[in-house]
Amino acid sequence: LLAIFPATDQQTLPYSPAIAAALDTRKKIAALNEERAKAGRSLLKFGLALNVGEIAYGNIGSKTRLDFTAIGPAINHTSRLLEVAKRRNRDIVVSENFVRAAGADFPNLGYHTLRDIAGEQKVFYIA
Repeated sequence: LLAIFPATDQQTLPYSPAIAAALDTRKKIAALNEERAKAGRSLLKFGLALNVGEIAYGNIGSKTRLDFTAIGPAINHTSRLLEVAKRRNRDIVVSENFVRAAGADFPNLGYHTLRDIAGEQKVFYIA
């Protein structure tokens, strides 16, 4: 699942709504897992990554098959951040670009090599 929080300019970038949505997702998954545990069902795990960057989105494909999708380096970077979330057992990870742009203060997970992304990337998480 990909959620996009569009912005028209640098002054209106939606960092707070993105963070709030991530925290709300965590809360709702926890509540759902309580119910699943009571019912003897397996618990759900999730991973979520926050990133900032330019993307292109819209209908892509042919006349017979159109898909609404988003593409671009920021999408790839976000996808690779999810791999870090899984490896480090963190449900919400955050790119350095997002932390810097939002002026947020999140715990640091250190530098990580992300598949198909040049150089090591500093990754943070929301505790």
